[in-house]
Amino acid sequence: MEDLKNAKGVKSLRFDVPWAEISTLGVGGLVNILAEPFDDIELRDVLSFCKQQKIKPLIIGAGSNIAGCDEPYKGLVIRLSNKIFHEISFGRAHATVGAGVRLKDLAEKAAEKGFGGLSPLAAIPGTIGGAVKMNAGADGVSISDFIEEICGIDFDLQMWKASKNEISFSYRGSDISEDKIILAAILRLESKNTDSEQKEINDAIKKRQTLKIEGRNAGCVFLNPGDAKAGKLLDLSDCKGMKEGKAFVSERHANYFINSGEASEKDIVNLMIRAKEKVFNKTGIILKPEVKFANPASLDKILNSITPVKVAVLKGGSSNEREVSLISAKYVSEALRNAGFQVTEIDIKEPIVSPEMKSADAVFSVLHGGFGENGEMQEKLENAGIKFVGCSSCSSKNAIDKIKCKKIMIENRIPTPDFVEINSQNKDKIPEIELPAVVKPPRE
Repeated sequence: MEDLKNAKGVKSLRFDVPWAEISTLGVGGLVNILAEPFDDIELRDVLSFCKQQKIKPLIIGAGSNIAGCDEPYKGLVIRLSNKIFHEISFGRAHATVGAGVRLKDLAEKAAEKGFGGLSPLAAIPGTIGGAVKMNAGADGVSISDFIEEICGIDFDLQMWKASKNEISFSYRGSDISEDKIILAAILRLESKNTDSEQKEINDAIKKRQTLKIEGRNAGCVFLNPGDAKAGKLLDLSDCKGMKEGKAFVSERHANYFINSGEASEKDIVNLMIRAKEKVFNKTGIILKPEVKFANPASLDKILNSITPVKVAVLKGGSSNEREVSLISAKYVSEALRNAGFQVTEIDIKEPIVSPEMKSADAVFSVLHGGFGENGEMQEKLENAGIKFVGCSSCSSKNAIDKIKCKKIMIENRIPTPDFVEINSQNKDKIPEIELPAVVKPPRE
């Protein structure tokens, strides 16, 4: 790494830089070498050196979502902090924004030009580069809502660009690979009165400030699992105020973990593991980290602290409701993954127990009609000793047959509307039926 000092075109280097200086959380020791390229040309020279030496650089912006490492970081950290990466130019409906521009500055400068919509993002303490990659958002608004195109350079020195429809954005994530560095983004903005937009920006910032978070932090440390709020789950699990070394869980917002001034990476990791375990024991939900780690081993330690339950989701089937089953299974699988379960989706067309079902901790059938509801699949699972979600085979056989089910209810004096059975023998002598009425096949 010392050879980097003499590498062609590389000038903007700093040595033994504390993580406390380049990250908002401030934990960790020293970064051996920090490169802060003056422009994209010097960035290319730094990446060229990395490629020759087979070094994988760590790219950071404002350092608002990263935890440093206690041991000296011997890799190369690249920070896009110089002026050229902070430029913004406005057109009639677009803004071209450098990767180093902070979201607050972008929202305010856009407001000055008569553009709006970005106010919910103004309180997020990050830059465009990181915000795009992680699809930063707040109050139902995400940066991906505005993106038209992004461009950058990858670790192989290839320039690249992508339009919004070429990128798969998700909640706090995207499919932009780690080896792609974002240099700029083109955003489509809506016209807005300057004063009203600035007021909304101020309100968003005040809202964040009212939390009165007690000290240095990296923002929210865990992702929200679906519609649930990680902070609420941590609060319900009695995590507020929990301490580990010099780190503690905020009393104001349980998804903020605070460095009291001398906290270590180890303190944060251990605190996250304890909080994650408490939430799991209380709710069965496995929280996933939102904060990034310079040390991959720390992230692995948190991810592997709880073994996720393996669930096989059955979908499809062969009934007339196959398409409905596929749609239902999509949402069930998404909800399970959000809750931290390890999900395998199995599209089946006949009631057969597969190796994937045998290896799962539980089977979640989202089959509609046919063998998925008439007890056949349930009986196969019961005979194989496999745990599954839903009714037993006996209950399923009774419930799928509407005529049999109605008779059981009548026999047990359970209130149920009157019914008439129409079959091939009496189809020509249908008795009078008082309307309105519902007509349904008995086992479909």
